[in-house]
Amino acid sequence: MLPLEDTLVRLGSVGARLTLRVPAGGRAIGADELIEDGPALTEAVRACEISLGTDAEVAASLFHKQWSVSVARAAVGAFTAERRVPDLLAENTVLILDRMGRPTGASLRTPRLAVLAGDPDAAHPNSVVVADEAALRDWLRARVIDGHLTGAVEAMAALGLLTEEQLWGNVAAACAGALAVLSNRWGPVEELVAEAAELLDVPGAPTRGLARLVPERSEMARGTEHGGSVKLHVRRETCCLHHCLPADPPQCSSCPLLDEEERVRRRQALLRSS
Repeated sequence: MLPLEDTLVRLGSVGARLTLRVPAGGRAIGADELIEDGPALTEAVRACEISLGTDAEVAASLFHKQWSVSVARAAVGAFTAERRVPDLLAENTVLILDRMGRPTGASLRTPRLAVLAGDPDAAHPNSVVVADEAALRDWLRARVIDGHLTGAVEAMAALGLLTEEQLWGNVAAACAGALAVLSNRWGPVEELVAEAAELLDVPGAPTRGLARLVPERSEMARGTEHGGSVKLHVRRETCCLHHCLPADPPQCSSCPLLDEEERVRRRQALLRSS
């Protein structure tokens, strides 16, 4: 088993967007192609617009939201839970499109993984060894944020449909969302909140202040073990426009358009029904 494959198995749902193989018959496109080729990106967003039956602005936001989650969730989750980082550099990433044309998954051209010097897989040919946790966090920023998500924001912004703040809001929410999912089964929530701040809110970061993690004590959920436990939820400062789809779905529980009382009510209802 490859080191990255082993990590994804342990991450479970946190790493589910990243796969080592594009599914048979799956539609895929290189992330670098979308970033570097404006007409190709325009065509992809237009196809998504038609499939969703919505306008260009909503399609662009949802396309970019899914792109951000597909890249950020496994990278941030693996760094936090495993102190490993899959190499989701744009040139190494293939995006997998769902039937609506949204990039809801990712695969790697080379299954490279950054690890610490003491990692048991440090000697593997697909492992890149870094000195310490600070260097690993820098590698995450350089390869995943600067080397992929920044390019995606710039390419999407060039379409003229969304502001950079809206786009960076999608990135911030995707990164914070990985940590929120981890709060269901890994580590003290205080450490996860601190990790989010370290990653998103450093001075000068374009994600600063655009998403935060909110601790919430869950009510007893029928048939589950949620009662009395503290979970983390994402609170966005920008809207992803999901509620603008033709079916008029409700706002996401992370949406800034909701007041806190309604947000909590929806999350508790979801837990009770699980």
